[in-house]
Amino acid sequence: MGILLVAGLGSATACDAAGPGHQIPTHEVRDSGGVEIVRAGTPSGVAPDTWALSPTPTLEIGTVEGAAAYSFTDVRDALWLPGGGVVVSEGMTREIRVFHPDGSLRAVFGGAGPGPTEFGGPPWPALRAPDTLVVWDPGHARQSWFTVEGALLRQRSLRPVVDQLHAAYSLMRAVPGYVWQVAPDGGLLLRGSVAGTRREGVYAKTQWFVFLDSATTAAFGPYPAGEQYEVAGIALSNPLAPMSHGVLGRSGLPVGISHPERREIRFYAASGELRRILRVPLARIPANDSIRSVRLRSLTSWVSAFRLPPGTARTAANTMTTPDSLPAISALYDDGAGHLWVGRRTAEPEVTEAFDVFDAEGHWVATATIPRNLGRLVRVERDRALFEWRNELGVPFLRVHAIRRPGTE
Repeated sequence: MGILLVAGLGSATACDAAGPGHQIPTHEVRDSGGVEIVRAGTPSGVAPDTWALSPTPTLEIGTVEGAAAYSFTDVRDALWLPGGGVVVSEGMTREIRVFHPDGSLRAVFGGAGPGPTEFGGPPWPALRAPDTLVVWDPGHARQSWFTVEGALLRQRSLRPVVDQLHAAYSLMRAVPGYVWQVAPDGGLLLRGSVAGTRREGVYAKTQWFVFLDSATTAAFGPYPAGEQYEVAGIALSNPLAPMSHGVLGRSGLPVGISHPERREIRFYAASGELRRILRVPLARIPANDSIRSVRLRSLTSWVSAFRLPPGTARTAANTMTTPDSLPAISALYDDGAGHLWVGRRTAEPEVTEAFDVFDAEGHWVATATIPRNLGRLVRVERDRALFEWRNELGVPFLRVHAIRRPGTE
C-alpha cells in the first residue's frame, strides 16, 4: 500500500483575508485548473435561516450512582442507530455501549485487553447500515466489524500501514494513535500534532491528517499548529494556537480539512486529489479576556492531570504568546443529510457556540447558536444533536436535543 503525501496550503491571499464581520455573500462557483472553487453564500445574498435546539433534552442517558453501564467517565464518541438507538464509546473502560431509543441498555462489549473482542485503546465506532459497527482500535492498530449486540464478524490489522507511516515520516509518529473519525466503509481519518525545532524551551508544532482505507493512504500536511512550551519538565500546547479540523463526509467527497489561517475548507478524494475549495464568510475573532480565561482553564485541567505544582498553569499561560485574533473555524460536522456544520468562534466562548450550515453545493442554508450549558457537541444527525453534558459534580451524561427549523415545532 503506497503513501500519498498532499502538501499543505500556502499563505492567504488578500482576497481571502478581506471583509470584516459576518457578511452575506452571493453563492458563486468557478473552476480553477480542475478544482472547484466555491464561495459559500445564499442564492441572492439574503440572510440564511436560523435554526435552534430544543432547550430541554428529548433523551438523557447517565447516572451518578446507578448501574455501571449507565455511568460515563470519558465519552469519546457516540452515534445513532436506525430507529433511534445510541452507540457510545467509553474511553476509560474501553467499552462500546449500546442503548435502546428509550435509553435502556441493549448491549455492552469490548473492554481493555489483548483479546480479539477487546480493545488496546479507546474504541472509535462507525455504523455500517443497517446494523454493523466498524470499530477502530488504536492500541492494537486494527479494525473490527461487530454486530450491534457485540458479536465479532471479522477483523483486519493496520499495523503494517502504521509501521510504514512511522518509517516514511518520522514526524508523524504521533498520528496513528489519534483518530479523528471513522467512516462506515472502514476508512479512517487520523490527526496528529508534532513538535519540531526547539528554541529556548519552545517547539514549533505542525499538524498532519492521514486518510486510510483498504486501497490508499494519503497524508495531508503539514499545517501550522502554534507552539508547544516546556513547563516544569513537560510539554504544554498553547490552547489558543491555530488548529485545523477534519471531517469525513457521509455525502459527497470523503475528506474535508479546514486551514487554521484561512477561511476555507478543502475537500479531497480518497486518493488525495484536491477536488473542491469551500470559502466561507467567517471573520477572525479578536482575542479577549473571556477567551484568555478559557486558555487558563484548559491549562489548569492539563496541569492537574499531570499532577504538577499549583501555579504551573498560570505560569504557563503567562509564558505563552497570545495572538491578536483567532481563526474563524472551530469545528466541522457532517450531519449525514448533505449538510456541513462549520463551527464559528464567538467572542464569548463560555456562553455560546455558533455554527453555519452549508449544503453540498456550498449554499449557506442556516445559522445555529448553541448555548454552552447544553454541553459538548458530540454529533449532529439530521434533525437532532447529541451532547455530553456534565452535572455540578462533573459527572457526564448523554443528552439528545431536537434541531428546530423554521416552520417546525
